Amino acid sequence: MKNLLILISLLISSNIQAQNSISATWLRHTCGYTNGVNLLGGDVWGDAVCADKFGNSYNSGSAQGYWFTMDTVIEMNIGKFYINKYDAAGMRVWTATARGTTINSIMSSSRMKCDSLGNVYVCGTFSVDDSVYMAPNWYPVGSGYVAKYDANGNNLWCAYVPRTGTAYVSFTDMSLVNGALYVCGIMGPGTQTFGSFSFNSSATQNGVIAKLDLSGNVLHAEQLDPNSVNEVYGIEVSANTNEIYVVGQYSSDSLKVDNEVLHIDSDAQNSFIVKYNNSFSALWAKKCITYLHINQVVGSSISCLTRIEIDKFDNIYVSANGNGDSTVIGALSFTHRIHPTIEYAQDIYIAKLNSNGQEIWLRNGGSDGMDIATDLATDEWGNSIVSVYSSQQSLSGLIFGNDTMPQWHGGIVKFDPSGNLLYTQILQQARTLQALAMSIDSTFYGTGNGFNPGIPYINLSIPQCEDTINGYYNPPYKMVMVKFFDNYGNFTTAEGDADLPTKIFRISPNPTDQFIYITFEDRSNKYAEILILDVAGRILSQGTSNADTRIDVSQLPDGLYLVRVIRGNKIETMKFLKY
Repeated sequence: MKNLLILISLLISSNIQAQNSISATWLRHTCGYTNGVNLLGGDVWGDAVCADKFGNSYNSGSAQGYWFTMDTVIEMNIGKFYINKYDAAGMRVWTATARGTTINSIMSSSRMKCDSLGNVYVCGTFSVDDSVYMAPNWYPVGSGYVAKYDANGNNLWCAYVPRTGTAYVSFTDMSLVNGALYVCGIMGPGTQTFGSFSFNSSATQNGVIAKLDLSGNVLHAEQLDPNSVNEVYGIEVSANTNEIYVVGQYSSDSLKVDNEVLHIDSDAQNSFIVKYNNSFSALWAKKCITYLHINQVVGSSISCLTRIEIDKFDNIYVSANGNGDSTVIGALSFTHRIHPTIEYAQDIYIAKLNSNGQEIWLRNGGSDGMDIATDLATDEWGNSIVSVYSSQQSLSGLIFGNDTMPQWHGGIVKFDPSGNLLYTQILQQARTLQALAMSIDSTFYGTGNGFNPGIPYINLSIPQCEDTINGYYNPPYKMVMVKFFDNYGNFTTAEGDADLPTKIFRISPNPTDQFIYITFEDRSNKYAEILILDVAGRILSQGTSNADTRIDVSQLPDGLYLVRVIRGNKIETMKFLKY
Protein backbone atom coordinates (compact mmCIF):
# COMPACT_ATOMS: atom_id res chain seq x y z
CA MET A 1 0.00 0.00 0.00
CA LYS A 2 1.16 3.51 -0.63
CA ASN A 3 0.97 4.79 2.96
CA LEU A 4 -0.86 8.03 2.36
CA LEU A 5 -3.15 10.55 4.05
CA ILE A 6 -5.76 12.09 1.77
CA LEU A 7 -8.49 14.68 2.11
CA ILE A 8 -11.28 13.46 -0.14
CA SER A 9 -11.92 15.95 -2.90
CA LEU A 10 -15.53 16.90 -3.55
CA LEU A 11 -14.70 18.35 -6.95
CA ILE A 12 -16.59 16.16 -9.42
CA SER A 13 -16.44 17.64 -12.90
CA SER A 14 -19.29 17.14 -15.35
CA ASN A 15 -16.70 16.99 -18.13
CA ILE A 16 -14.75 13.89 -17.12
CA GLN A 17 -12.27 14.04 -19.96
CA ALA A 18 -11.26 17.64 -19.36
CA GLN A 19 -7.74 18.15 -20.63
CA ASN A 20 -6.78 19.90 -17.38
CA SER A 21 -7.65 16.95 -15.14
CA ILE A 22 -3.94 16.66 -14.48
CA SER A 23 -0.95 18.73 -15.52
CA ALA A 24 2.77 18.09 -15.74
CA THR A 25 4.76 20.13 -13.20
CA TRP A 26 8.12 19.12 -14.62
CA LEU A 27 9.53 16.57 -17.01
CA ARG A 28 12.99 15.08 -17.34
CA HIS A 29 14.05 13.13 -20.38
CA THR A 30 17.09 10.98 -21.19
CA CYS A 31 17.81 9.67 -24.68
CA GLY A 32 20.04 6.94 -25.96
CA TYR A 33 22.51 7.96 -28.65
CA THR A 34 24.45 6.27 -31.39
CA ASN A 35 28.22 6.31 -31.24
CA GLY A 36 28.46 8.21 -34.52
CA VAL A 37 30.32 5.39 -36.23
CA ASN A 38 28.16 2.33 -36.74
CA LEU A 39 24.91 4.07 -35.75
CA LEU A 40 24.04 1.53 -33.09
CA GLY A 41 21.07 3.08 -31.32
CA GLY A 42 21.11 3.50 -27.55
CA ASP A 43 17.93 2.56 -25.68
CA VAL A 44 16.86 3.84 -22.24
CA TRP A 45 13.87 2.43 -20.33
CA GLY A 46 12.09 3.75 -17.24
CA ASP A 47 10.75 0.84 -15.16
CA ALA A 48 9.96 1.89 -11.57
CA VAL A 49 9.35 5.05 -9.52
CA CYS A 50 8.88 6.20 -5.91
CA ALA A 51 8.85 9.43 -3.87
CA ASP A 52 9.97 10.28 -0.33
CA LYS A 53 8.68 12.62 2.39
CA PHE A 54 11.20 15.32 1.49
CA GLY A 55 9.80 15.93 -1.99
CA ASN A 56 12.51 13.90 -3.72
CA SER A 57 11.58 11.34 -6.34
CA TYR A 58 13.42 8.38 -7.83
CA ASN A 59 13.20 6.25 -10.93
CA SER A 60 15.05 3.19 -12.11
CA GLY A 61 15.45 1.27 -15.32
CA SER A 62 18.00 0.03 -17.80
CA ALA A 63 19.98 1.34 -20.73
CA GLN A 64 21.62 -0.43 -23.61
CA GLY A 65 24.25 0.85 -26.00
CA TYR A 66 25.76 4.34 -26.00
CA TRP A 67 23.91 6.52 -23.52
CA PHE A 68 24.50 9.53 -21.32
CA THR A 69 23.46 10.75 -17.92
CA MET A 70 24.50 13.64 -15.69
CA ASP A 71 26.08 15.19 -18.82
CA THR A 72 28.69 12.43 -18.83
CA VAL A 73 29.35 9.49 -21.10
CA ILE A 74 28.81 6.53 -18.81
CA GLU A 75 30.02 3.69 -21.04
CA MET A 76 29.79 2.77 -24.68
CA ASN A 77 28.16 -0.46 -25.79
CA ILE A 78 27.65 -1.73 -22.24
CA GLY A 79 24.26 -2.55 -20.75
CA LYS A 80 23.52 -0.55 -17.60
CA PHE A 81 21.07 -0.45 -14.73
CA TYR A 82 20.42 2.96 -13.13
CA ILE A 83 18.68 4.72 -10.26
CA ASN A 84 18.12 8.49 -10.55
CA LYS A 85 17.30 10.82 -7.66
CA TYR A 86 15.50 14.11 -8.43
CA ASP A 87 14.84 16.98 -6.04
CA ALA A 88 11.46 18.70 -5.68
CA ALA A 89 12.21 20.96 -8.66
CA GLY A 90 13.07 18.02 -10.88
CA MET A 91 16.84 18.56 -10.89
CA ARG A 92 18.79 15.35 -10.90
CA VAL A 93 20.76 14.92 -7.67
CA TRP A 94 22.63 11.69 -8.39
CA THR A 95 22.65 8.59 -10.54
CA ALA A 96 23.69 5.18 -9.24
CA THR A 97 24.46 2.47 -11.77
CA ALA A 98 25.24 -1.20 -12.14
CA ARG A 99 26.64 -2.68 -15.34
CA GLY A 100 27.04 -5.87 -17.26
CA THR A 101 29.92 -6.76 -19.56
CA THR A 102 28.34 -6.59 -23.04
CA ILE A 103 25.88 -4.50 -25.03
CA ASN A 104 23.29 -7.26 -24.50
CA SER A 105 23.33 -6.88 -20.72
CA ILE A 106 19.82 -5.81 -19.72
CA MET A 107 18.88 -5.54 -16.05
CA SER A 108 15.27 -5.04 -15.00
CA SER A 109 13.85 -3.20 -12.00
CA SER A 110 10.25 -4.07 -11.26
CA ARG A 111 9.47 -1.99 -8.16
CA MET A 112 10.99 0.77 -5.98
CA LYS A 113 10.17 1.84 -2.42
CA CYS A 114 11.41 4.69 -0.20
CA ASP A 115 11.54 4.81 3.59
CA SER A 116 11.24 7.88 5.81
CA LEU A 117 15.01 8.19 6.16
CA GLY A 118 15.59 8.66 2.42
CA ASN A 119 16.77 5.11 1.73
CA VAL A 120 15.66 3.51 -1.54
CA TYR A 121 14.86 -0.17 -2.15
CA VAL A 122 14.61 -1.78 -5.57
CA CYS A 123 13.95 -5.32 -6.79
CA GLY A 124 14.20 -7.02 -10.16
CA THR A 125 16.43 -9.33 -12.19
CA PHE A 126 20.04 -9.01 -13.30
CA SER A 127 21.12 -9.74 -16.85
CA VAL A 128 20.43 -13.23 -18.17
CA ASP A 129 23.49 -13.02 -20.46
CA ASP A 130 26.34 -12.26 -18.11
CA SER A 131 27.35 -11.24 -14.60
CA VAL A 132 26.57 -7.79 -13.20
CA TYR A 133 28.71 -5.33 -11.24
CA MET A 134 26.79 -3.40 -8.56
CA ALA A 135 29.48 -1.67 -6.53
CA PRO A 136 31.28 -3.01 -4.67
CA ASN A 137 30.45 -6.57 -5.79
CA TRP A 138 29.89 -8.74 -8.87
CA TYR A 139 26.69 -10.82 -9.01
CA PRO A 140 25.99 -14.02 -10.97
CA VAL A 141 24.16 -14.29 -14.27
CA GLY A 142 20.38 -14.07 -14.06
CA SER A 143 20.12 -13.34 -10.34
CA GLY A 144 16.88 -12.10 -8.81
CA TYR A 145 17.83 -9.26 -6.47
CA VAL A 146 16.63 -6.87 -3.75
CA ALA A 147 18.97 -3.92 -3.13
CA LYS A 148 19.12 -0.95 -0.75
CA TYR A 149 20.67 2.46 -1.45
CA ASP A 150 21.14 5.27 1.05
CA ALA A 151 20.07 8.88 0.51
CA ASN A 152 23.39 9.64 -1.23
CA GLY A 153 23.12 6.81 -3.75
CA ASN A 154 25.48 4.37 -2.04
CA ASN A 155 24.61 0.69 -2.34
CA LEU A 156 24.27 -0.64 1.23
CA TRP A 157 23.44 -4.27 0.44
CA CYS A 158 22.07 -6.58 -2.22
CA ALA A 159 20.24 -9.81 -1.39
CA TYR A 160 20.09 -12.10 -4.41
CA VAL A 161 19.17 -15.55 -5.71
CA PRO A 162 21.71 -16.79 -8.27
CA ARG A 163 20.58 -18.60 -11.39
CA THR A 164 21.50 -22.30 -11.39
CA GLY A 165 20.97 -23.91 -14.78
CA THR A 166 17.26 -23.55 -15.53
CA ALA A 167 16.55 -22.59 -11.91
CA TYR A 168 16.17 -18.84 -11.55
CA VAL A 169 14.18 -16.31 -9.55
CA SER A 170 12.86 -13.07 -11.06
CA PHE A 171 11.40 -10.63 -8.50
CA THR A 172 8.29 -8.87 -9.79
CA ASP A 173 6.96 -6.68 -6.94
CA MET A 174 7.78 -5.41 -3.46
CA SER A 175 6.01 -3.90 -0.44
CA LEU A 176 7.58 -1.91 2.42
CA VAL A 177 5.44 -2.09 5.56
CA ASN A 178 6.18 -1.84 9.31
CA GLY A 179 9.93 -2.00 8.91
CA ALA A 180 10.04 -5.03 6.63
CA LEU A 181 10.30 -5.72 2.91
CA TYR A 182 8.03 -8.25 1.22
CA VAL A 183 8.89 -9.42 -2.29
CA CYS A 184 7.31 -11.79 -4.77
CA GLY A 185 8.43 -13.34 -8.00
CA ILE A 186 8.75 -16.30 -10.31
CA MET A 187 11.22 -19.19 -10.28
CA GLY A 188 12.14 -21.69 -12.96
CA PRO A 189 12.39 -25.46 -12.48
CA GLY A 190 15.03 -26.81 -10.13
CA THR A 191 16.31 -25.97 -6.66
CA GLN A 192 16.93 -22.44 -5.40
CA THR A 193 18.00 -20.95 -2.07
CA PHE A 194 17.20 -17.49 -0.69
CA GLY A 195 18.89 -16.88 2.64
CA SER A 196 18.38 -20.07 4.66
CA PHE A 197 15.23 -21.03 2.73
CA SER A 198 15.17 -23.46 -0.19
CA PHE A 199 12.70 -24.01 -3.05
CA ASN A 200 12.33 -26.99 -5.32
CA SER A 201 9.97 -27.23 -8.27
CA SER A 202 9.52 -29.42 -11.32
CA ALA A 203 7.02 -26.96 -12.82
CA THR A 204 8.16 -24.68 -15.62
CA GLN A 205 7.29 -21.67 -13.45
CA ASN A 206 6.47 -21.32 -9.77
CA GLY A 207 5.59 -18.30 -7.65
CA VAL A 208 7.69 -17.31 -4.64
CA ILE A 209 7.22 -14.83 -1.77
CA ALA A 210 9.71 -13.65 0.86
CA LYS A 211 10.13 -11.27 3.79
CA LEU A 212 13.37 -9.39 4.53
CA ASP A 213 14.39 -6.97 7.24
CA LEU A 214 15.82 -3.58 6.31
CA SER A 215 19.35 -4.94 6.63
CA GLY A 216 18.76 -7.47 3.85
CA ASN A 217 18.37 -10.55 6.03
CA VAL A 218 15.82 -13.05 4.70
CA LEU A 219 13.33 -13.69 7.51
CA HIS A 220 11.01 -15.99 5.57
CA ALA A 221 10.67 -17.34 2.04
CA GLU A 222 8.38 -19.91 0.45
CA GLN A 223 6.98 -20.99 -2.88
CA LEU A 224 3.39 -21.44 -3.98
CA ASP A 225 2.12 -24.84 -5.05
CA PRO A 226 5.22 -26.58 -6.56
CA ASN A 227 2.95 -28.98 -8.46
CA SER A 228 1.19 -26.24 -10.41
CA VAL A 229 2.49 -23.86 -13.06
CA ASN A 230 1.96 -20.47 -11.39
CA GLU A 231 3.45 -16.99 -11.24
CA VAL A 232 3.16 -14.22 -8.65
CA TYR A 233 3.19 -10.68 -10.06
CA GLY A 234 1.98 -8.49 -7.20
CA ILE A 235 2.27 -8.32 -3.41
CA GLU A 236 0.86 -5.96 -0.77
CA VAL A 237 0.82 -6.05 3.03
CA SER A 238 -1.64 -4.52 5.49
CA ALA A 239 -0.08 -1.94 7.79
CA ASN A 240 -2.84 -2.75 10.29
CA THR A 241 -2.39 -6.51 10.57
CA ASN A 242 0.76 -7.48 8.61
CA GLU A 243 -1.46 -9.79 6.55
CA ILE A 244 -0.13 -10.46 3.06
CA TYR A 245 -1.95 -10.41 -0.28
CA VAL A 246 -0.54 -11.72 -3.57
CA VAL A 247 -1.88 -11.88 -7.13
CA GLY A 248 -0.83 -13.81 -10.21
CA GLN A 249 -1.95 -16.59 -12.53
CA TYR A 250 -1.86 -20.40 -12.70
CA SER A 251 -2.26 -22.98 -15.46
CA SER A 252 -2.07 -26.74 -16.21
CA ASP A 253 -3.19 -27.83 -12.71
CA SER A 254 -5.32 -26.62 -9.82
CA LEU A 255 -3.59 -24.27 -7.39
CA LYS A 256 -3.23 -25.54 -3.81
CA VAL A 257 -1.99 -23.10 -1.16
CA ASP A 258 -2.10 -24.70 2.30
CA ASN A 259 -5.75 -25.78 2.65
CA GLU A 260 -7.01 -23.46 -0.07
CA VAL A 261 -7.62 -25.01 -3.50
CA LEU A 262 -8.50 -23.17 -6.71
CA HIS A 263 -9.59 -25.52 -9.47
CA ILE A 264 -8.65 -24.74 -13.04
CA ASP A 265 -11.03 -23.88 -15.86
CA SER A 266 -9.63 -25.59 -18.94
CA ASP A 267 -11.17 -23.12 -21.41
CA ALA A 268 -9.92 -20.02 -19.60
CA GLN A 269 -6.97 -18.09 -18.27
CA ASN A 270 -6.98 -18.44 -14.47
CA SER A 271 -5.76 -15.68 -12.13
CA PHE A 272 -5.72 -15.69 -8.33
CA ILE A 273 -5.69 -13.58 -5.18
CA VAL A 274 -4.34 -15.26 -2.03
CA LYS A 275 -4.43 -13.78 1.47
CA TYR A 276 -1.95 -14.96 4.14
CA ASN A 277 -1.79 -14.17 7.83
CA ASN A 278 1.40 -12.65 9.23
CA SER A 279 2.84 -16.16 9.68
CA PHE A 280 2.39 -16.92 5.95
CA SER A 281 -0.52 -19.33 6.40
CA ALA A 282 -3.16 -18.95 3.68
CA LEU A 283 -6.49 -17.55 4.95
CA TRP A 284 -8.39 -17.57 1.65
CA ALA A 285 -7.90 -17.75 -2.09
CA LYS A 286 -10.05 -16.36 -4.89
CA LYS A 287 -9.83 -16.81 -8.64
CA CYS A 288 -10.53 -14.55 -11.58
CA ILE A 289 -11.40 -16.22 -14.89
CA THR A 290 -11.03 -14.87 -18.42
CA TYR A 291 -12.84 -17.18 -20.84
CA LEU A 292 -11.09 -17.70 -24.15
CA HIS A 293 -12.36 -16.87 -27.59
CA ILE A 294 -13.29 -19.93 -29.66
CA ASN A 295 -10.08 -19.57 -31.71
CA GLN A 296 -7.81 -19.24 -28.68
CA VAL A 297 -5.99 -21.93 -26.76
CA VAL A 298 -4.71 -21.79 -23.20
CA GLY A 299 -1.32 -20.11 -23.17
CA SER A 300 -1.91 -18.24 -26.44
CA SER A 301 -2.28 -15.01 -24.51
CA ILE A 302 -1.80 -13.57 -21.06
CA SER A 303 -4.88 -12.73 -19.01
CA CYS A 304 -3.60 -12.05 -15.55
CA LEU A 305 -3.94 -10.02 -12.36
CA THR A 306 -0.64 -8.14 -12.20
CA ARG A 307 -0.97 -5.34 -9.61
CA ILE A 308 -2.49 -5.08 -6.14
CA GLU A 309 -2.94 -2.16 -3.73
CA ILE A 310 -4.58 -1.81 -0.27
CA ASP A 311 -6.32 1.17 1.32
CA LYS A 312 -6.36 2.12 5.03
CA PHE A 313 -9.46 -0.04 5.58
CA ASP A 314 -7.73 -3.10 4.07
CA ASN A 315 -9.87 -3.05 0.95
CA ILE A 316 -8.06 -4.60 -2.01
CA TYR A 317 -7.62 -3.08 -5.48
CA VAL A 318 -6.32 -5.22 -8.36
CA SER A 319 -5.64 -4.42 -12.00
CA ALA A 320 -5.18 -6.70 -14.98
CA ASN A 321 -5.15 -7.19 -18.71
CA GLY A 322 -7.59 -9.75 -20.07
CA ASN A 323 -7.54 -11.59 -23.42
CA GLY A 324 -10.69 -13.41 -24.43
CA ASP A 325 -14.46 -13.17 -24.63
CA SER A 326 -15.36 -12.34 -21.03
CA THR A 327 -13.88 -11.96 -17.54
CA VAL A 328 -15.51 -13.08 -14.28
CA ILE A 329 -14.47 -12.32 -10.70
CA GLY A 330 -16.97 -13.67 -8.19
CA ALA A 331 -20.43 -12.40 -9.10
CA LEU A 332 -19.08 -9.59 -11.33
CA SER A 333 -18.19 -9.84 -15.02
CA PHE A 334 -17.74 -7.94 -18.28
CA THR A 335 -17.59 -8.77 -22.00
CA HIS A 336 -14.49 -7.95 -24.03
CA ARG A 337 -14.54 -5.98 -27.25
CA ILE A 338 -13.73 -8.07 -30.35
CA HIS A 339 -11.54 -6.95 -33.25
CA PRO A 340 -12.87 -7.89 -36.73
CA THR A 341 -9.57 -9.49 -37.81
CA ILE A 342 -7.99 -10.40 -34.47
CA GLU A 343 -9.82 -13.24 -32.73
CA TYR A 344 -9.62 -11.62 -29.33
CA ALA A 345 -9.18 -8.28 -27.62
CA GLN A 346 -7.10 -7.45 -24.58
CA ASP A 347 -9.08 -5.20 -22.29
CA ILE A 348 -8.08 -3.51 -19.04
CA TYR A 349 -9.89 -3.85 -15.75
CA ILE A 350 -9.66 -2.84 -12.10
CA ALA A 351 -11.61 -4.44 -9.25
CA LYS A 352 -12.19 -3.64 -5.59
CA LEU A 353 -12.68 -6.34 -2.94
CA ASN A 354 -12.90 -6.24 0.83
CA SER A 355 -10.36 -7.93 3.12
CA ASN A 356 -12.41 -11.14 3.09
CA GLY A 357 -12.20 -11.37 -0.70
CA GLN A 358 -15.78 -10.27 -1.38
CA GLU A 359 -15.93 -8.32 -4.63
CA ILE A 360 -17.33 -4.77 -4.36
CA TRP A 361 -17.03 -3.38 -7.90
CA LEU A 362 -15.43 -4.15 -11.26
CA ARG A 363 -14.60 -1.55 -13.91
CA ASN A 364 -13.21 -2.18 -17.37
CA GLY A 365 -12.08 -0.31 -20.44
CA GLY A 366 -10.31 -0.96 -23.69
CA SER A 367 -10.53 -1.02 -27.44
CA ASP A 368 -11.08 -3.72 -30.04
CA GLY A 369 -7.30 -4.23 -30.10
CA MET A 370 -4.56 -4.97 -27.59
CA ASP A 371 -4.66 -2.63 -24.58
CA ILE A 372 -2.38 -2.64 -21.57
CA ALA A 373 -2.62 -1.48 -17.95
CA THR A 374 1.00 -0.86 -16.95
CA ASP A 375 0.57 0.15 -13.29
CA LEU A 376 -1.89 0.89 -10.49
CA ALA A 377 -1.51 3.32 -7.57
CA THR A 378 -4.08 3.69 -4.77
CA ASP A 379 -4.12 6.09 -1.83
CA GLU A 380 -5.28 5.37 1.74
CA TRP A 381 -8.90 6.18 0.97
CA GLY A 382 -9.16 4.11 -2.19
CA ASN A 383 -8.79 6.68 -4.97
CA SER A 384 -6.98 4.82 -7.75
CA ILE A 385 -5.05 5.84 -10.84
CA VAL A 386 -4.19 3.41 -13.64
CA SER A 387 -1.66 4.01 -16.41
CA VAL A 388 -2.93 2.57 -19.70
CA TYR A 389 -1.85 2.21 -23.29
CA SER A 390 -3.81 1.57 -26.52
CA SER A 391 -2.07 -0.29 -29.33
CA GLN A 392 -1.90 0.50 -33.03
CA GLN A 393 -4.27 -2.42 -33.76
CA SER A 394 -7.22 -0.56 -32.28
CA LEU A 395 -9.99 0.64 -34.60
CA SER A 396 -12.30 1.95 -31.89
CA GLY A 397 -9.80 3.73 -29.64
CA LEU A 398 -9.45 2.99 -25.94
CA ILE A 399 -12.83 3.50 -24.24
CA PHE A 400 -13.49 4.11 -20.52
CA GLY A 401 -17.08 5.02 -19.76
CA ASN A 402 -18.00 7.75 -22.24
CA ASP A 403 -14.36 8.73 -22.85
CA THR A 404 -12.27 7.56 -25.81
CA MET A 405 -8.50 7.83 -26.26
CA PRO A 406 -7.04 7.39 -29.77
CA GLN A 407 -5.03 4.35 -30.75
CA TRP A 408 -1.29 4.37 -30.12
CA HIS A 409 -1.74 6.71 -27.14
CA GLY A 410 -1.01 6.40 -23.46
CA GLY A 411 -3.23 7.74 -20.73
CA ILE A 412 -4.08 7.93 -17.04
CA VAL A 413 -7.48 6.87 -15.70
CA LYS A 414 -8.74 7.73 -12.20
CA PHE A 415 -11.52 6.12 -10.14
CA ASP A 416 -12.89 7.19 -6.77
CA PRO A 417 -13.38 4.70 -3.88
CA SER A 418 -16.89 3.85 -5.13
CA GLY A 419 -15.62 2.99 -8.60
CA ASN A 420 -16.86 6.19 -10.26
CA LEU A 421 -14.72 7.29 -13.21
CA LEU A 422 -13.29 10.73 -12.37
CA TYR A 423 -11.27 11.35 -15.52
CA THR A 424 -9.21 9.98 -18.37
CA GLN A 425 -6.15 11.96 -19.42
CA ILE A 426 -4.49 11.45 -22.81
CA LEU A 427 -0.68 11.58 -22.73
CA GLN A 428 -0.25 12.43 -26.41
CA GLN A 429 1.21 10.17 -29.05
CA ALA A 430 3.14 7.04 -27.99
CA ARG A 431 3.33 8.06 -24.34
CA THR A 432 3.73 4.90 -22.26
CA LEU A 433 4.05 5.18 -18.49
CA GLN A 434 5.41 1.97 -16.96
CA ALA A 435 5.13 2.92 -13.28
CA LEU A 436 3.23 5.32 -10.99
CA ALA A 437 3.73 6.57 -7.42
CA MET A 438 1.40 8.80 -5.41
CA SER A 439 3.01 11.62 -3.43
CA ILE A 440 2.35 14.82 -1.49
CA ASP A 441 0.19 17.88 -2.17
CA SER A 442 -1.97 16.33 -4.86
CA THR A 443 1.00 15.15 -6.91
CA PHE A 444 2.09 11.84 -8.33
CA TYR A 445 5.01 10.64 -10.45
CA GLY A 446 5.36 8.51 -13.54
CA THR A 447 8.22 7.03 -15.51
CA GLY A 448 8.30 5.16 -18.78
CA ASN A 449 9.61 5.04 -22.32
CA GLY A 450 8.73 5.50 -25.98
CA PHE A 451 8.64 9.29 -25.75
CA ASN A 452 9.48 11.63 -28.61
CA PRO A 453 11.22 15.00 -28.06
CA GLY A 454 9.31 18.05 -29.24
CA ILE A 455 5.82 16.58 -28.80
CA PRO A 456 3.71 18.38 -26.16
CA TYR A 457 3.20 16.40 -22.97
CA ILE A 458 -0.07 17.83 -21.61
CA ASN A 459 1.18 21.37 -20.89
CA LEU A 460 4.92 20.76 -21.34
CA SER A 461 7.14 20.12 -24.34
CA ILE A 462 10.49 18.35 -24.53
CA PRO A 463 12.71 20.57 -26.72
CA GLN A 464 15.64 18.18 -26.45
CA CYS A 465 17.05 15.44 -24.31
CA GLU A 466 18.18 16.42 -20.85
CA ASP A 467 21.70 15.26 -21.64
CA THR A 468 23.26 16.32 -24.93
CA ILE A 469 26.34 15.35 -26.89
CA ASN A 470 27.77 16.16 -30.31
CA GLY A 471 26.73 12.89 -31.87
CA TYR A 472 23.94 11.15 -33.68
CA TYR A 473 20.45 10.81 -32.28
CA ASN A 474 18.70 7.66 -33.33
CA PRO A 475 17.04 6.12 -30.26
CA PRO A 476 14.02 3.87 -30.55
CA TYR A 477 13.43 4.14 -26.78
CA LYS A 478 13.77 7.16 -24.54
CA MET A 479 13.24 7.42 -20.79
CA VAL A 480 11.03 10.06 -19.21
CA MET A 481 10.38 11.06 -15.60
CA VAL A 482 7.34 13.27 -14.93
CA LYS A 483 5.84 14.99 -11.89
CA PHE A 484 2.07 15.42 -12.22
CA PHE A 485 -0.39 17.66 -10.42
CA ASP A 486 -3.89 16.22 -9.96
CA ASN A 487 -6.53 18.95 -10.10
CA TYR A 488 -9.05 16.60 -8.45
CA GLY A 489 -7.13 16.87 -5.20
CA ASN A 490 -5.19 13.84 -3.99
CA PHE A 491 -4.02 15.58 -0.84
CA THR A 492 -1.62 12.93 0.32
CA THR A 493 1.57 12.39 2.22
CA ALA A 494 4.46 10.77 0.43
CA GLU A 495 5.06 7.07 0.31
CA GLY A 496 7.38 6.23 3.18
CA ASP A 497 6.49 9.47 5.04
CA ALA A 498 7.26 8.95 8.70
CA ASP A 499 5.01 11.79 9.92
CA LEU A 500 7.09 11.69 13.08
CA PRO A 501 5.14 12.15 16.32
CA THR A 502 6.57 13.51 19.55
CA LYS A 503 6.51 10.03 21.04
CA ILE A 504 5.79 6.56 19.65
CA PHE A 505 6.85 4.61 22.73
CA ARG A 506 8.35 4.79 26.23
CA ILE A 507 11.16 2.74 27.82
CA SER A 508 11.20 1.71 31.47
CA PRO A 509 13.13 1.24 33.61
CA ASN A 510 16.05 3.22 32.27
CA PRO A 511 18.83 2.49 33.33
CA THR A 512 18.20 -1.24 33.72
CA ASP A 513 20.09 -4.42 34.52
CA GLN A 514 17.56 -7.09 33.48
CA PHE A 515 14.61 -6.03 31.31
CA ILE A 516 13.21 -3.07 29.46
CA TYR A 517 9.50 -2.53 28.91
CA ILE A 518 8.32 -1.00 25.63
CA THR A 519 5.04 0.86 26.14
CA PHE A 520 3.29 2.21 23.05
CA GLU A 521 1.70 5.66 23.12
CA ASP A 522 -0.72 4.60 20.38
CA ARG A 523 -3.02 1.97 21.91
CA SER A 524 -4.05 0.45 18.57
CA ASN A 525 -3.22 -3.14 17.60
CA LYS A 526 -0.82 -2.16 14.82
CA TYR A 527 2.29 -4.31 14.61
CA ALA A 528 5.64 -2.67 15.28
CA GLU A 529 9.17 -3.69 14.39
CA ILE A 530 11.42 -3.40 17.48
CA LEU A 531 15.21 -3.35 17.07
CA ILE A 532 17.98 -3.28 19.67
CA LEU A 533 21.15 -1.66 18.29
CA ASP A 534 24.58 -0.75 19.58
CA VAL A 535 25.73 2.86 19.35
CA ALA A 536 27.40 2.09 16.00
CA GLY A 537 23.99 1.20 14.56
CA ARG A 538 24.55 -2.58 14.36
CA ILE A 539 21.40 -4.62 14.94
CA LEU A 540 21.74 -6.90 17.97
CA SER A 541 18.19 -8.26 18.05
CA GLN A 542 14.84 -7.60 16.46
CA GLY A 543 11.24 -8.73 16.59
CA THR A 544 7.64 -7.63 16.07
CA SER A 545 4.80 -6.93 18.49
CA ASN A 546 1.36 -5.34 18.44
CA ALA A 547 1.23 -4.78 22.22
CA ASP A 548 3.41 -3.53 25.06
CA THR A 549 6.47 -5.76 25.27
CA ARG A 550 9.11 -6.86 27.78
CA ILE A 551 12.61 -7.43 26.37
CA ASP A 552 15.35 -9.34 28.21
CA VAL A 553 18.64 -7.39 27.99
CA SER A 554 20.42 -9.15 30.85
CA GLN A 555 22.93 -10.80 28.48
CA LEU A 556 24.09 -7.52 26.99
CA PRO A 557 27.43 -6.14 28.23
CA ASP A 558 27.12 -2.98 30.31
CA GLY A 559 26.89 0.14 28.20
CA LEU A 560 24.70 2.44 26.12
CA TYR A 561 22.24 0.96 23.56
CA LEU A 562 19.50 2.09 21.20
CA VAL A 563 15.90 0.93 20.78
CA ARG A 564 14.34 1.68 17.40
CA VAL A 565 10.60 1.20 16.87
CA ILE A 566 9.02 1.26 13.41
CA ARG A 567 5.22 1.28 13.55
CA GLY A 568 3.28 1.90 10.37
CA ASN A 569 5.38 4.63 8.76
CA LYS A 570 6.46 6.12 12.08
CA ILE A 571 10.01 5.67 13.34
CA GLU A 572 11.54 6.65 16.69
CA THR A 573 14.87 5.79 18.31
CA MET A 574 15.62 6.08 22.06
CA LYS A 575 18.68 5.35 24.21
CA PHE A 576 18.88 3.15 27.29
CA LEU A 577 21.70 2.29 29.68
CA LYS A 578 22.47 -1.30 30.66
CA TYR A 579 24.45 -1.65 33.93
